[in-house]
Amino acid sequence: MKKKLIVLAMFLALVLVLTGCACEHEWVEATCLTPKTCSKCQEVEGEALGHTWVDADCVTPKTCSVCAATEGEALG
Repeated sequence: MKKKLIVLAMFLALVLVLTGCACEHEWVEATCLTPKTCSKCQEVEGEALGHTWVDADCVTPKTCSVCAATEGEALG
């Protein structure tokens, strides 16, 4: 009897691992810095998008066209 319970528990654990969490995900789309993330259980899917840089010019530093992050300095 005890052996059957152990086997049943292992089977149930395997089923949970293979099917993922039982959450009905509410996904928040990926950004430059964060991957697609469920707002309920924090599960992530994929990777962050990364910045889409526009080169620096005389008055503005290198700037991400998606999130407006900047890097470096304007060329002057």
